[in-house]
Amino acid sequence: MKNKRALTLAMNSVLAAGVLFGAASVSAYEAGDFIVRAGAAQVDPDDKSDDLQVNGVEVAGSGAEAEDDTQLGLTFTYMVTDHIGVGLLAANPFDHDLEAETGV
Repeated sequence: MKNKRALTLAMNSVLAAGVLFGAASVSAYEAGDFIVRAGAAQVDPDDKSDDLQVNGVEVAGSGAEAEDDTQLGLTFTYMVTDHIGVGLLAANPFDHDLEAETGV
């Protein structure tokens, strides 16, 4: 009898924890809400080009590369309806290193 009571108590505790966890993780937005988030924003350009052209002639083995950059980004969202929001991304200026190879 004690084992059955302990098992029932343990199952009720797990169920209660699941309900509390589920309720805590649900967040609903309504029309008129403003949402502000902060995080990393990354610009990762296509970092390889085709062969470069000089006076209309392709130079074999040449090319250019641009490196990616990550900065602090902020997003501001206004909820127009309960399901549709309009957002704006703001970030620190991005800085990309450019490298070119002549193929020679």
